[in-house]
Amino acid sequence: MKEGQLIKSDLEECARIFKTDILQNENRISLLKELGSKNNFPTNKTLRPTAWKIFLETIPSSSKDNNNIIKDWVDKIILQRDEYKKKVQKYCSLKRIGLNDPLLKSDKEERTDLLYNEEEKSVLNLIQLDLQRTHQAIDLFQTIKTKNILSNVLFVYAKKYWGDIPYGQGMNEIVAMIYICLYPYYFSSNEKIDKEKIYEYLNDIDKYYKEIYLFFHDEDQIQSDLYYLFEALETKGVSDIYERFDIKPTEPNYHLYELFPDIIIDRSDEDRTNHLNLRAFTVFKEKLKLIDNRLFCHLKRVNVKCNYYMHRWIKCIFAREFDLDDVLTLWDKIFFYQFNSGKKYKYSLVYIDFICNRKKIGWRIL
Repeated sequence: MKEGQLIKSDLEECARIFKTDILQNENRISLLKELGSKNNFPTNKTLRPTAWKIFLETIPSSSKDNNNIIKDWVDKIILQRDEYKKKVQKYCSLKRIGLNDPLLKSDKEERTDLLYNEEEKSVLNLIQLDLQRTHQAIDLFQTIKTKNILSNVLFVYAKKYWGDIPYGQGMNEIVAMIYICLYPYYFSSNEKIDKEKIYEYLNDIDKYYKEIYLFFHDEDQIQSDLYYLFEALETKGVSDIYERFDIKPTEPNYHLYELFPDIIIDRSDEDRTNHLNLRAFTVFKEKLKLIDNRLFCHLKRVNVKCNYYMHRWIKCIFAREFDLDDVLTLWDKIFFYQFNSGKKYKYSLVYIDFICNRKKIGWRIL
């Protein structure tokens, strides 16, 4: 998948697979974990959006009553969609998102257009500039609708974490990849299903499985689902590289900063310590040295700074390094490993660090 269009999948087939493998399968979580562990989502892409929601924990992976886990998903998703709509109405200007935004269809609700301060305008301009360069070889990303959806998600996130984590280049690549994951399997529905009706449909899955699928994969609600996946991914291990705060002595691998301050300090940012530099150097110093000492010594001898090449790998989670289908498969593994490991590592999404080393020594990941 390099250029052209993202093609919608067949609704009937998607709904049938969802019915069999998710709705009627008591071992649904085990199935998703098996697909994640064996990199089998490329042959069963329909289930990837659900798997990512489980692996990134935007919907629960367990319930007191396994038969009620689907209802737990319904409750969680309804809550998220309601909350996200409020966030958009609070933070996003009607002029910017347009009167036809799917989250603001009602013409009964009167709103006063928001006035942005200079800092907010600067962030908005940066987001829009980045989106002008995001996957422009794919027709879908050239549309105003798609750019508005991605812009809303990024700006709402920036506003929520305004004091701690600024918007930064690379976030546009991440949110775009999540959109690529979701878009082919989301469809518009003529019927808007409320909570009571979806509960009723769950009692007769054989008859209403398509309506249930459309509730979980509602194209008019894709913006909300996109936001919560993006937020979960950022807070699980990507956001730290955008933080404005200096590295503290209590943080993981601070000893490397003390040993190699000239490498880890970011000279472009008033000599402040930089989380991304520290993580990249940790991969280089602690992992590459063990995996391939010869390459480690060569890079050290020729004085190639690891941040020259590893910044983009980590910030974009390889979204700029491989074909899009391969990136999706990589992310399956990264998210699954984080979800399934049950261990606490120095960094979240630690599988990224090992892929960085494999990429350096020419290992074929897929």
